[in-house]
Amino acid sequence: MKGKGKKAKANASEASVSVSEASEASVIASEASVSEAKEEKEEKETKMKETKAEKAKAEKEAKAKAEKEAKAEKAKAEKEAKAEKAKAEKEAKAEKAKAEKEAKAKPTKETKKKSEAKAKPAKEAKEAKEAAKEANEEKELEREPEAELEEEVEVEEMEHDGVKYLRSVVTGIIYDIETSEEVGRWNEKTKSIEVE
Repeated sequence: MKGKGKKAKANASEASVSVSEASEASVIASEASVSEAKEEKEEKETKMKETKAEKAKAEKEAKAKAEKEAKAEKAKAEKEAKAEKAKAEKEAKAEKAKAEKEAKAKPTKETKKKSEAKAKPAKEAKEAKEAAKEANEEKELEREPEAELEEEVEVEEMEHDGVKYLRSVVTGIIYDIETSEEVGRWNEKTKSIEVE
């Protein structure tokens, strides 16, 4: 029996070694499995972090783009409003200048008429002759072509180098205040009368 007992012990011992090896292999496999699971979990977490970071970046870019577009839209609206305001101011200024020019031109005509009216009563005798002469001239003018008739010109009184003149509001032509004869043309740049 001694022989059988040794064999059984050897078998048991081998089995024990096999169980131990299997146990060790199982532990190694289990550790490998745990390690793989850990790595997978870390990879998932890393991917989630990357996804969150990408999403946050995309949101940030979208927000920045929206702000930039809003700012550009606001600047465009302000520019348009400024242009409209400048246009309105320019039109108002032009209207005001036109109204002032018209207002200034009307009194000038009246002033000229008044000065002529003052000169005529002083020369009553001469006036009677002139009236007769004018009547004759009017008859002659009626016979002459209309092209030779003098045109009525809107003028304003001005003074240059101490001398008073009449200046055409439209053309800038300068006339002698007493004789109404053309003297020259007013040059706005040089502020002088150019004799033609």
